[in-house]
Amino acid sequence: MEITGTKCYINIKHNGKTARFGGELGIDGFYAIRDSMHWLPPHDSARVTNEEKDNLVADVLEEVEGYKDKVFFE
Repeated sequence: MEITGTKCYINIKHNGKTARFGGELGIDGFYAIRDSMHWLPPHDSARVTNEEKDNLVADVLEEVEGYKDKVFFE
């Protein structure tokens, strides 16, 4: 899993796809808006299911558990 981004979005590369979440960088981590998730090209035409969102959010939370800067989902 690779997590990159800016102060207003993060990209998460996972299982061959890259998802983007909008949000805001805070003092202790990134606050991502769960419902803003969408796939980046070449998968951008694929619909994001709730199951995919749930699985990706769970995987991200597990991945960043030991990190100084966290990712939080709203």
